[in-house]
Amino acid sequence: MHCYLHPEKEAVGLCKVCSRGLCEDCAIEIGDFLYCDKHAKMSPAAREAKEAGVSAHPEAAFGEEGAPAPKIQLQAPPRPAARHAAPARAPERPFAPRRLIPVDFKAMLVPAVIGGIVSGTPSGIPVLNFACVAWMALGGAVSAYTLLLKESTRIGGSARIGQLDAVKTGALSGVFGAGIAFIFSAFSGITFWNQMAGVLTSYGLGADSANLLLQVMVVDPNLNVFSVGGKLVLFLVIFPVFGAIGAMLASRLSG
Repeated sequence: MHCYLHPEKEAVGLCKVCSRGLCEDCAIEIGDFLYCDKHAKMSPAAREAKEAGVSAHPEAAFGEEGAPAPKIQLQAPPRPAARHAAPARAPERPFAPRRLIPVDFKAMLVPAVIGGIVSGTPSGIPVLNFACVAWMALGGAVSAYTLLLKESTRIGGSARIGQLDAVKTGALSGVFGAGIAFIFSAFSGITFWNQMAGVLTSYGLGADSANLLLQVMVVDPNLNVFSVGGKLVLFLVIFPVFGAIGAMLASRLSG
């Protein structure tokens, strides 16, 4: 038997819901059973309802020489008796199915901090912060991947993180990234505002244009508390959004 998604690979088991063949990369372990990616993402209640449903086989309309065939009793397709179906040939390495791991808030903290450092540090540095959206998404992706590695190490096998948990971790990394970026931006504005303005004007920018550009890149120390607070709030909105997007993309790419 071969994998339904990767025909070139031998199947190591069957999905408990749809009974399709699964290779090592497609098999996801939940509890004591294997599932394909589609049914692994279902809620437990939805999976139970799907498993309880019986797909009817179409009856034959005619027998030989056009005579109506006798009706047959419809039966559910047989379920695999064992947890893992025996493959046509043994895999070259021991099979360890990926386990869908529930993740709590505490487990997300360290990966989110790492992702926040990745997104916040360059986003708070002048010039580099022009690509801040890319840094935000990268930080979210790093946080999701770090969480996956952390949980795989903890269980001593191949883990799978739910997409919602990955998105939550990416959004949390955006919160940390926003704080880090704001601190770097405020430090740069307070310490190097005049020097940066001098560099910009030396390249032919007028004073007003240079000040406007600096207000985009860093926190203007001459702005009032409401303007500075508004910029912080803006960071706290934008960073989690793009961090969540980056984590979602990383989660999908990791399978």
